[in-house]
Amino acid sequence: MGQRLVLSVYENRQAKKPIGALYYHWSAYTMSAYDEAMRLLLLFSGMVPITKGDFVKLNGENLKITAEIRQETFNEEQVENSLSDYTQMFFDEAAGPEAEFYANTIEDKALRLIRCAELLGGGVDCDDIDYVKKKYPGIIFKEDYISRNNGLVAISPKGIKELKKWSEGDVNIYLDDETIGGGPGIVSNIFTIIDEARYEEWYQDDENSKDFDNWKNELPTEPFNLEETFSFPQLVELVGHFAQPEHYHNSIFIGKDGRVYQMVA
Repeated sequence: MGQRLVLSVYENRQAKKPIGALYYHWSAYTMSAYDEAMRLLLLFSGMVPITKGDFVKLNGENLKITAEIRQETFNEEQVENSLSDYTQMFFDEAAGPEAEFYANTIEDKALRLIRCAELLGGGVDCDDIDYVKKKYPGIIFKEDYISRNNGLVAISPKGIKELKKWSEGDVNIYLDDETIGGGPGIVSNIFTIIDEARYEEWYQDDENSKDFDNWKNELPTEPFNLEETFSFPQLVELVGHFAQPEHYHNSIFIGKDGRVYQMVA
């Protein structure tokens, strides 16, 4: 079970292989996928930092779940102590909860992608950890309290291929996308375009269904085409737009190109 999303991160459109891929077990819904892409890019690019407090909170939730599965006694006061080895990878031991870490201080982009997953409550996929340790000898990686809901990351060709096999929805991120004039470009396949043929196929046995044009005329109009490549500012605008109460439930809408889009919701 799950609604499995895979985010693949490429250097640019010419790159034949991604820098890495991240698997999310419950995020292959249209807006959830865009939200994961936005959250990853905010941290990866250094536009926002993560605080020590947020790191402990995100990974502490996974610690609680792990304790429940193992039927172990869990004490809230143990969270920071249990995570201390991992916390010290990013923050000074004596730093307070407001201490900040900027992921873009890590130059190697594959390693930065791994660190972003770890910071956000995920981590290296278990089938890729040996490859990662060999690629980065002497570096400590988070191997406990990893949630597949928060992103399992792979950077090896084999590991990326294995993650993609499970995908039920894909988002590609091009870190420098020349098709939009540079900067990150985000492309998703987590939607359906409903044309007249598809509509009639779906409702051919429904005696009460309206004809396509009448049905379409009753749909809301939204200022986006889900098939296009979004720049990062456009992605932020999209996520913010559909978070508003008056647009939140418009999972089927007419885009600015006049076509009907159906989100996975």
